[in-house]
Amino acid sequence: MEILSGVFEGKTTGTPIALLIRNEDQRSKDYGNIAETFRPGHADYTYWHKYGIRDHRGGGRSSARETAVRVAAGAVAKKVAEGALRRGDSRLSVATWPDSGAFKSWDDVGENPFFVADAGYVPQLEEYMDALRKSGDSVGAKVTVVAQGAPVGWGEPVYDRLDAEIGYAMMSINAVKGVEIGAGFASVAQKGSEHGDELTPQGFLSNHAGGILGGISTARISWPTSPSSPPPASASRAIRSTRRASR
Repeated sequence: MEILSGVFEGKTTGTPIALLIRNEDQRSKDYGNIAETFRPGHADYTYWHKYGIRDHRGGGRSSARETAVRVAAGAVAKKVAEGALRRGDSRLSVATWPDSGAFKSWDDVGENPFFVADAGYVPQLEEYMDALRKSGDSVGAKVTVVAQGAPVGWGEPVYDRLDAEIGYAMMSINAVKGVEIGAGFASVAQKGSEHGDELTPQGFLSNHAGGILGGISTARISWPTSPSSPPPASASRAIRSTRRASR
């Protein structure tokens, strides 16, 4: 990757940071046999109908390689976030291997090629992936992201809700087919008394809302958003609440 502008002697200058990633491993001839074919799971069909032309030599803007620019920009954003967050982490679990989502330690995530939070599953995952590769198949995965220590107040209450912005950004990644925040889709099975995050002087006792209430951050954001939340429990159900301190 090349940095074209915005950085001088290891520091940002205040001007836009321009990054360039050269695709030096392209082999156009590898795509010759699909020049007249619409591949399943790719955007060939929709691009052809929308634009009337299609460059079959790869996926173009719908290629997974497009994700590389997000990784590069994310490296810059991570440096900025270090001054705003106490901690930001992400971990991965393989969709068809539910146990791989077991959490042991964030420290394990960066120490294995699968980014799982329990390195004990790595040998099994390697065997599983090798079998998939030999069969010519593939598998999806789920990424869990947690941002701790985010300031209270990020986001707006209606059109620029923080959860909407996160969903918008995540769904722009080519392979992503769904986004959850907090309890996510599991919230439809929760009762109101279970779903509400009780607030004490020491903080929230749970995080089913994913650190976002009314589109605004509370301090601990957790995502991939809740499609729908159960209504509040009735007044006859005892749920603790906390009085706000006077300003």
